[in-house]
Amino acid sequence: MFGGGFGIAGMSLRGRLARVRRWRWRLAQLLVALPGVPLLGQDWGGAGPVNSDQQKFWHDGSAPFLVLAATLPLWRAPEEGLPDALRLRDLHRRVCRRASVLLLLGACGALAFN
Repeated sequence: MFGGGFGIAGMSLRGRLARVRRWRWRLAQLLVALPGVPLLGQDWGGAGPVNSDQQKFWHDGSAPFLVLAATLPLWRAPEEGLPDALRLRDLHRRVCRRASVLLLLGACGALAFN
Protein backbone atom coordinates (compact mmCIF):
# COMPACT_ATOMS: atom_id res chain seq x y z
CA MET A 1 0.00 0.00 0.00
CA PHE A 2 2.65 2.57 1.02
CA GLY A 3 5.66 0.73 -0.38
CA GLY A 4 7.16 -0.35 2.91
CA GLY A 5 8.79 1.76 5.58
CA PHE A 6 10.10 4.38 3.18
CA GLY A 7 6.60 5.04 1.84
CA ILE A 8 5.21 5.59 5.32
CA ALA A 9 8.10 7.86 6.26
CA GLY A 10 7.72 9.77 3.00
CA MET A 11 4.01 10.37 3.58
CA SER A 12 4.73 11.53 7.11
CA LEU A 13 7.40 13.91 5.84
CA ARG A 14 5.08 15.31 3.15
CA GLY A 15 2.42 15.98 5.79
CA ARG A 16 4.92 17.82 7.96
CA LEU A 17 6.16 19.90 5.04
CA ALA A 18 2.59 20.86 4.13
CA ARG A 19 2.02 22.05 7.70
CA VAL A 20 5.24 24.08 7.61
CA ARG A 21 4.16 25.70 4.33
CA ARG A 22 0.81 26.67 5.82
CA TRP A 23 2.45 28.21 8.89
CA ARG A 24 4.96 29.98 6.66
CA TRP A 25 2.12 31.70 4.79
CA ARG A 26 0.37 32.61 8.06
CA LEU A 27 3.62 34.12 9.32
CA ALA A 28 4.03 36.08 6.08
CA GLN A 29 0.46 37.43 6.44
CA LEU A 30 1.21 38.49 10.00
CA LEU A 31 4.42 40.24 8.97
CA VAL A 32 2.65 42.12 6.17
CA ALA A 33 -0.20 43.20 8.47
CA LEU A 34 2.15 44.25 11.26
CA PRO A 35 2.94 47.77 9.90
CA GLY A 36 -0.76 48.41 9.24
CA VAL A 37 -1.82 48.02 12.87
CA PRO A 38 0.30 50.87 14.32
CA LEU A 39 -0.56 53.07 11.34
CA LEU A 40 -4.24 52.41 11.94
CA GLY A 41 -3.82 53.11 15.64
CA GLN A 42 -1.76 56.25 15.03
CA ASP A 43 -4.84 58.40 14.48
CA TRP A 44 -6.67 57.12 17.56
CA GLY A 45 -5.02 59.52 19.98
CA GLY A 46 -8.41 60.84 21.05
CA ALA A 47 -11.86 59.39 21.16
CA GLY A 48 -13.15 61.79 18.50
CA PRO A 49 -13.48 61.18 14.77
CA VAL A 50 -10.62 61.44 12.29
CA ASN A 51 -10.60 65.12 11.42
CA SER A 52 -7.08 66.44 10.75
CA ASP A 53 -5.13 65.83 7.56
CA GLN A 54 -2.35 64.08 9.45
CA GLN A 55 -4.79 61.69 11.11
CA LYS A 56 -6.40 60.94 7.74
CA PHE A 57 -2.99 60.26 6.19
CA TRP A 58 -2.03 57.72 8.87
CA HIS A 59 -5.46 56.12 8.74
CA ASP A 60 -5.42 55.79 4.95
CA GLY A 61 -1.78 54.64 4.94
CA SER A 62 -2.70 51.52 6.88
CA ALA A 63 -5.21 50.31 4.28
CA PRO A 64 -2.71 48.91 1.71
CA PHE A 65 -0.94 46.84 4.36
CA LEU A 66 -4.16 45.36 5.68
CA VAL A 67 -5.54 44.66 2.18
CA LEU A 68 -2.30 42.98 1.13
CA ALA A 69 -2.21 40.87 4.29
CA ALA A 70 -5.80 39.72 3.74
CA THR A 71 -5.15 38.81 0.09
CA LEU A 72 -1.65 37.36 0.39
CA PRO A 73 -2.69 33.74 -0.36
CA LEU A 74 -3.76 34.85 -3.86
CA TRP A 75 -0.11 35.38 -4.82
CA ARG A 76 0.80 31.69 -4.50
CA ALA A 77 1.10 29.47 -7.54
CA PRO A 78 -1.74 27.00 -8.25
CA GLU A 79 -1.38 23.54 -6.77
CA GLU A 80 0.61 20.92 -8.64
CA GLY A 81 -0.97 17.67 -9.68
CA LEU A 82 -4.38 19.02 -10.68
CA PRO A 83 -5.84 18.16 -14.09
CA ASP A 84 -5.09 20.79 -16.72
CA ALA A 85 -8.67 22.11 -16.88
CA LEU A 86 -8.85 22.62 -13.12
CA ARG A 87 -5.37 24.12 -13.06
CA LEU A 88 -6.32 26.57 -15.84
CA ARG A 89 -9.53 27.52 -14.04
CA ASP A 90 -7.64 28.06 -10.78
CA LEU A 91 -5.01 30.12 -12.58
CA HIS A 92 -7.69 32.23 -14.31
CA ARG A 93 -9.44 32.92 -11.00
CA ARG A 94 -6.16 33.88 -9.36
CA VAL A 95 -5.23 36.25 -12.20
CA CYS A 96 -8.63 37.99 -12.02
CA ARG A 97 -8.44 38.25 -8.24
CA ARG A 98 -4.88 39.56 -8.43
CA ALA A 99 -5.97 42.25 -10.90
CA SER A 100 -8.80 43.33 -8.61
CA VAL A 101 -6.46 43.39 -5.60
CA LEU A 102 -3.98 45.54 -7.54
CA LEU A 103 -6.78 47.96 -8.41
CA LEU A 104 -7.85 48.03 -4.77
CA LEU A 105 -4.27 48.67 -3.64
CA GLY A 106 -4.01 51.47 -6.21
CA ALA A 107 -7.21 52.99 -4.83
CA CYS A 108 -5.81 52.77 -1.29
CA GLY A 109 -2.63 54.51 -2.45
CA ALA A 110 -4.61 57.22 -4.22
CA LEU A 111 -6.71 57.69 -1.10
CA ALA A 112 -3.60 58.14 1.06
CA PHE A 113 -1.96 60.65 -1.28
CA ASN A 114 -5.06 62.60 -2.32
